[in-house]
Amino acid sequence: MVGYDRFANYKRVPLVMVSLRIYPEDLDALKKLAEKDGLPYQTLMRSVLHKYVNSRRHELEEIERERAGR
Repeated sequence: MVGYDRFANYKRVPLVMVSLRIYPEDLDALKKLAEKDGLPYQTLMRSVLHKYVNSRRHELEEIERERAGR
């Protein structure tokens, strides 16, 4: 796999197993994109979710401040 070795030196963090239902077309597209990038599709899915959550990190911090102020 070309590209998967980019993640070999990343710090290993324990992962939590989840189950979710997605549209078959989305899964097919994700698998094709992952293959193009040389990644396992679950790695690509995890990366997409991680980037989305981090793009909204400021909102998470705001939620935490609101909870602390109660």
